[in-house]
Amino acid sequence: IENFLKRSGVAEIECSLNGKEAVQKYKQLWNAGKPVDLVTMDYDMPEMNGLQAIDEIRAFEKQKNIKPAFIIMISGHADQSILEKSLINDRANYFLKKPITFNQLADVLNKYVD
Repeated sequence: IENFLKRSGVAEIECSLNGKEAVQKYKQLWNAGKPVDLVTMDYDMPEMNGLQAIDEIRAFEKQKNIKPAFIIMISGHADQSILEKSLINDRANYFLKKPITFNQLADVLNKYVD
């Protein structure tokens, strides 16, 4: 996904090994004056799963009254309940099932930019 994002022209990319680290980086970047516009979140991660991480990110955004990031949930599981849980209450903006292709990600990013 990092390589896909680079090919799509995303300027700065931060990667995390787990959901807890992703939330920490998100908060640190915002607190350092570096707004985060786009988040790709894997559903299955150690320490904190993607849904928990998104919930913490959304709570931080509300607390700080900042523009919500565009979040793409990515998962190898595509059963209806995971899809619904990912998109309910504006958790994620979009859901992609692994394996994803460059064209799929580019299509989603084009919708985000539009």
